[in-house]
Amino acid sequence: MSNKTSEKKKEYSKSEIESILRENDWLKKEIKYLRKLTNSKRFKFAEKIATGFNGIFPINTKRRDIIDSVTGVSEKIRARQIERKIKNKSRQILDISKQYEKVIVLNSIPWDTKLKQRPHHLADQLTKLGFFVIYLEDIAKGIVTNTSRFHHEVYLVTINNKDLLQAFAESNQKLYFLTPNNMPTSYKELNEVREYGFEIIYDFLDEFHEDISGDLSIQLKVWDNLNKLSPALCLATAKKLYNQLDEHLAGKKHKIIMASNAVNVEHFDYSHNNTQNCPLDLRKIYNSKKPIIGFYGALAPWIDFDLINETAKEHPEWEFVLLGIDYNGAASELANYKNIHNLGSKNYEDLPKYTKFFDCAIIPFKHGEIATATSPVKLFEYMAAGLPTVCTRDLNECKGYEYVYMAKNNNEFAECLKQAIKDVKSKKIRDKLLEQAKEQTWEKRAKAISEAL
Repeated sequence: MSNKTSEKKKEYSKSEIESILRENDWLKKEIKYLRKLTNSKRFKFAEKIATGFNGIFPINTKRRDIIDSVTGVSEKIRARQIERKIKNKSRQILDISKQYEKVIVLNSIPWDTKLKQRPHHLADQLTKLGFFVIYLEDIAKGIVTNTSRFHHEVYLVTINNKDLLQAFAESNQKLYFLTPNNMPTSYKELNEVREYGFEIIYDFLDEFHEDISGDLSIQLKVWDNLNKLSPALCLATAKKLYNQLDEHLAGKKHKIIMASNAVNVEHFDYSHNNTQNCPLDLRKIYNSKKPIIGFYGALAPWIDFDLINETAKEHPEWEFVLLGIDYNGAASELANYKNIHNLGSKNYEDLPKYTKFFDCAIIPFKHGEIATATSPVKLFEYMAAGLPTVCTRDLNECKGYEYVYMAKNNNEFAECLKQAIKDVKSKKIRDKLLEQAKEQTWEKRAKAISEAL
């Protein structure tokens, strides 16, 4: 009797599972269809229908458990499909890379950002020097985001795929992995990459500081174990950082070079800027006929907003225009004066449309460690735009350039601005600024890195 009951129960479970599998197959088809509707006006309506269908299942714990189990299986199937797609893409990338002797991976910030930063420019220039570039946004995720032909027969690859790096282990190419000091890439991950056959390039571009570095514990562990990673090359963006590297690696045969930030001159060259129309959000300010003092970049905690506020208050005859991302709400420190204008973040491509109408530029960093070890990208871009620039005292990497003024205090800041506003009227001065910018290009930085390797 008990055996028959047991057998009957077993047959029922099997039937139940088969029924649910059929239901799940139908749901998978519906989900596929709904995904096609994601960007259509019908999507929300379709979503409501799907939600309603899910609600008709009877409240039965065992049945729900089975449904969850089957759904889990289908999720695993989808995961395997994604994995196969990634591996196929990786093979394609590997095939493309075989025509290159040198491969360099840049582990960095997302590619699709409004402002082009150091890693974007280096990726661009290194491709032109014969490197096959993989722009790695996140070493751990494993999802292909983009693979694009960059110029001629050189490819810039944006990919999140740890397996791809491992696949290069069997390659006969020279493999390099460039990691900035402020990235959340652990020592363990970097050591794995090294075991794959990549030589580490350590890019020391910022002082270790809680306001700018993110998770310091991860970054400092990499720093403490830098010798163990045996980097093929260390880069320093500032003299202070170079000296720190030199001291930290004392007695070791590591190569260190100065590789400060730089500029794409062609993009900002004021002499070739034929922009006629003032941007709409700048037009009213420009029409006031008052000198425009410009700034773009991160509106971050290390910016001296008190200095900007005080200067704007004391000099209502000047307009202060700020373009940039509000970093952790720091822009809230800007005073609500009529001559302070926060126009928000702008795309890199659009910046020359604004610098065209600036009379001078500012880099107002607060006194402290961040300033002393910073090489501002914007300094060289301002130069190319022919803009005399006023900086605060601790920005050591801004010293030594003509028509770049260093202000020791608030009063000096205002006096320097007066001089800069006069300077911009001289074509000779603007040409000199442009000439200085041409000595600080991303092309030169990439060549220095290539030659050092």
